[in-house]
Amino acid sequence: MTPLDEMTSSKVYLLNSPVLTGYGCYEFNGPLSVSSARHELAGGFFSAVGHETTALFLSMLLNQYCPHQRQAITMVPGDRAVVFTIKQRLAEGSHLDMSEISNLKYSLDLLICHAV
Repeated sequence: MTPLDEMTSSKVYLLNSPVLTGYGCYEFNGPLSVSSARHELAGGFFSAVGHETTALFLSMLLNQYCPHQRQAITMVPGDRAVVFTIKQRLAEGSHLDMSEISNLKYSLDLLICHAV
């Protein structure tokens, strides 16, 4: 986990798929450029990337360590998440290697929780 600023009440997450973690009002924007995604994560973030190869790919793409941590999160108002969104449906049980994941169509997007 990359340290979050202790003075900030909102959190920034890194996710490997868009997910609404509870009822509320969310905004989903994208795509983000790699530079914009890096900027969003620059102040610290919690990685909830549940697939090891995806975490490795994102570490390379974003030029910063993105841990593999298969954990549930709960976003609250003010929280933001950079989301790695694969733009195609994968076969059930797919386990991609680095070469396969780097050849997928994907986007980096921003999920913002406004209210619950």
